[in-house]
Amino acid sequence: RGTITDNVYSSEYSGLTFTPPNSDWIYASDEEMASMMNVSVDILNDVGISASQEEINAVTIYDMIAQDPYSGTNVIILYENLSLVQDGLSYSAEDYLQASNEMLEQTGFYDNFSATSEVTLCGETYVSQNITGNMNGVATNQYYFTRRIDDYMLSIIISLFGNQYDIDSMLANFAEYKLNLFEEYHQDNLNTNEEVLNESSQTNKNEGD
Repeated sequence: RGTITDNVYSSEYSGLTFTPPNSDWIYASDEEMASMMNVSVDILNDVGISASQEEINAVTIYDMIAQDPYSGTNVIILYENLSLVQDGLSYSAEDYLQASNEMLEQTGFYDNFSATSEVTLCGETYVSQNITGNMNGVATNQYYFTRRIDDYMLSIIISLFGNQYDIDSMLANFAEYKLNLFEEYHQDNLNTNEEVLNESSQTNKNEGD
């Protein structure tokens, strides 16, 4: 999982960092993210989509949620474990978004799904889509940025409310993750030790021959 240090979210696994647009923004705690997941399950169940809390917890990993408490605009970074989804390991990012669209459409809150397109974000290629609708009288405007990493599907979901933020200004708060000096030193030592072990193993093999 990513970490939050000095109000900056960083993830070596995804290669991302996120710095909130201003000091008003708040990161959700693990407990708050779990509570949000409970609400999501209730919404799905209310519209007849069978999903248990245990199933959602097993498949979905909320890594970060940050929100402007005044406008409600928020950023969610999550992973879905494809190995726990039926036929999930065959999914491309486009397949994943299509499956998500079908579920979102069933909720009745979303009715406009843009075509998908490829975008480059922090040096990686994502499949992007804009989804809009209306949730209990509130206009919803969400942008999805999705890419597959190993057996996980990474999604960055940016939900805009009001006119204070737009998608370009929000994306400007993301940057490519870079190792700090301590991490670089540690990584260099790991690489050196691995090289020494490989050389030693090869030497022993040659002597055995």
